[in-house]
Order: sequence, then structure tokens, then C-alpha cells
Amino acid sequence: MSLENGQSIVQLREASIALSDHRSLKVDNWTLLPGEFWVVGGLNWTGKTEWLMTAAGLQPVGAGQQSIFGTPLTRLTSAERIANRRRMGFVFEHTGRLFAELSVAENVMLPLRYQAEADAATLESRLGNVMEICGIRDLGEKPPTELSRGVQRRAGLARALILEPEVLFLDTPLIGLDPVHARWWLDLLRRFHAGESFPIQTPNTIVVTVEDFRPWLQPGREFAMLDSGNLVRLGQASTVRRCEHRVVQEMLA
Repeated sequence: MSLENGQSIVQLREASIALSDHRSLKVDNWTLLPGEFWVVGGLNWTGKTEWLMTAAGLQPVGAGQQSIFGTPLTRLTSAERIANRRRMGFVFEHTGRLFAELSVAENVMLPLRYQAEADAATLESRLGNVMEICGIRDLGEKPPTELSRGVQRRAGLARALILEPEVLFLDTPLIGLDPVHARWWLDLLRRFHAGESFPIQTPNTIVVTVEDFRPWLQPGREFAMLDSGNLVRLGQASTVRRCEHRVVQEMLA
């Protein structure tokens, strides 16, 4: 299924997102369009994970309007929600929320257990391709507990890519990484967004949450921040560099 011209992937309007400590996050108006690359920054405990999970449709808003692929989330049937999930990949922070009792390859293949359309040979080929893209081709038989956090996060990325989603959501993907591994992520996401050719279809619509704006300051990306319980749109990289807001300065320090 493809989007019509101008149709949004996600819309949040007058939305309230519940946070874990009984606070809430307000989103007046945020729209994600095909081909956009959003970088949403925030300091610790500002609700980055909750906001991202809500934007991806993994949890509902407490109040307000929330639409996914042009349809209000509350109107979607169970089958439609599953179909939408196949179109959206999500990479969790830190270790990617892998299952310790499964091998890396079994973790990556997990979403395909719910997809019956492809034959075994096609699925094996796709598994090999995503493992290759993520640089973990030789690690498929290992349990996640034997891998570093950074490599586990790559396995989480492979799992998100296995269904060839149209949009990719990533929760603080660079946190705790050394410069070499951080550059790997930055380069791969740049190539996805640019629409470079890969053995599988990769998403060119990307949303990331971050704690440091500096590695992400590239032209053509949209920036926002979470501050004082609100989502604040900042504009593009040139505007972020000139912004004197305290939170932005913290994330540029």
C-alpha cells in the first residue's frame, strides 16, 4: 500500500501523551509526511520514548487527535493496526528489547512469523540481506546476551527492517556509542533517507529522538524539542544552530 500525494503518515493534533510519572506531554500540531527526516531532541525525563511510541502508533494519546496513514487510530480495526505495524519499523533504545532466549537470527525473524505471504527461500534471503546491512551477518546463532549493547541495537534495527517498512522510528540510537559506531548509524540512516539502493526496500522516512543535536545537523532535516511538557518545532539545521533557547544550547554544548 502506498500513500497518495500529500497524505500524512502520522498526525497529532491537540494531543496529550501520558508520561510515566503522572505528567503529560502536549502536542499542538505535528505531522509526519513521506520522505521527511525528523530529529526530536530532549533532555532526560522529558518524554522522548513516550512521544516516539505514540507517534508510531504503539500507544494511544490520552486526549486529542491521532491519525496513522490518514485514519484516526480509534477507527482502525485490529487487522488494520497489524497492517500498519508492518509499514512502520521501530528501534528501541539501549539493547533493542531483544528476547534473551532467542538467537539473534530468531529475534530478527520474529516479525515474519506473522507474515504468511512469502515462501521460506524468500524469507531466508531477506534475513541474510538485513543482517548484512546491519553488519551482523556472522552473529545470527549467538544469543543477544553475548553481544555488546551496540551490536544488540543493530539486531534491533535488523528486526525493524525485516518487513521492509516505509517509515523508521528510532529511540536515541546513538546513546552510549563510541564515535566509530555512531558514525556507522549516521551514515546508514543518511543513505536510507537519500533512497540509495539496497538488496531490500528501506525506509526513506525517518524519525529519531536524540539527547545531542550536534551529530544530526544536516540540511533537509526537521528539528523539534521537548521542553516543559510541550513539543516545540525548531525548523531546520541552520535555525537550530542560531537558536538561543536554553534546552537547545544544552544539546549543542
